[in-house]
Amino acid sequence: KAPVLASYHWLNADKTVLLLDGNRTPFAQPVKPDSEVAVQLGVVAPKAPGNYILQVSLVKEGAGWFEAKNVKPLELAVKVK
Repeated sequence: KAPVLASYHWLNADKTVLLLDGNRTPFAQPVKPDSEVAVQLGVVAPKAPGNYILQVSLVKEGAGWFEAKNVKPLELAVKVK
């Protein structure tokens, strides 16, 4: 059974994709329906300074990204210095 992992994409400020497939972060324990858990996501920032969008999503290995199934990813504006 493939795990569900937290991951991310980096987008440029104009929403063009810079990195489509970020590092994976496993959940410390199973997530029960209608519950919340905090995850410390391991993110590697782009090398060039600038304004970016960090798009956080979930991925099931071998099956695909949750946004492909209409689950809206979290988008955070990030300034890399």
